[in-house]
Amino acid sequence: MEKDNSKELLIDVTTSLINDYNGDVSKVTIREIATKSNVSVGLINYLFGNKDNLIAICVQKIILNEKN
Repeated sequence: MEKDNSKELLIDVTTSLINDYNGDVSKVTIREIATKSNVSVGLINYLFGNKDNLIAICVQKIILNEKN
């Protein structure tokens, strides 16, 4: 899987989980993201640095989508 495709998949899955938990990002775990995306936790950390960075990108995406 290409790096850009992996990033987009992880962002989509994480955004979906945030929505599933009604915006409560504390309920979203890195293991759940990895499992649903069929990738390793290590890949998430490699691509985003950590879960918080991934969550921040997803929250920004949600906010931008709500404005449009």
